[in-house]
Amino acid sequence: DIEREARSNGTPPEIQSRNFIYQAKSSLIVLMLQSLTRGQKDDEEEEDTYSIAMAAQGCLQLLAQLLGDDIIEPVVSFVGANFRDQDWRKREAAILAYGSIVEGPSEDRMRQIVAGSLAELTAALKDTSLSVRDTTAWMLGRIAATHPEVMNVPALASLLGEKLSDHPRVAANICYVLHCIAEQASPGGAGPHAATTPLSPYF
Repeated sequence: DIEREARSNGTPPEIQSRNFIYQAKSSLIVLMLQSLTRGQKDDEEEEDTYSIAMAAQGCLQLLAQLLGDDIIEPVVSFVGANFRDQDWRKREAAILAYGSIVEGPSEDRMRQIVAGSLAELTAALKDTSLSVRDTTAWMLGRIAATHPEVMNVPALASLLGEKLSDHPRVAANICYVLHCIAEQASPGGAGPHAATTPLSPYF
């Protein structure tokens, strides 16, 4: 941020980046991905305790902002290896990792990846694990906020409506998904004050 601001002002930055994160990116990404399954709550436990997994997810999100496209391959590989695992902790970790990189890499590349996986991701809202459903709903909210054009509302509407009756943790994130769709996916990019949105036929 300091360097970007200095460049925009046409002046040299007061602090020079030594690119430590870039130098350690491979090992750091692996460490954060492995940490996504550490210290996780019980499946039915309320999310009021900060865990190693939550800290790793936050760090991974910052890495995505910094590394851009360089983070895509290792994270997508991790997602593919864990998304269907029998252990719900690994399934949740896969979705946490995926949700952490939807913003940061180039929009065009992430849009293609997200669009190609949206149907399978949405199906995870029916997972037997509460935590997986909760994290999936969070992930869909991230997609709706950053790549609203891939949200196929007619295909999603029924399931999203059904999940409003799920556990409050899931329902709260579904509400966020609907909020983002209404606000950002308005026809012509009309925004929150549009006369109609893709959700209008369902109300």
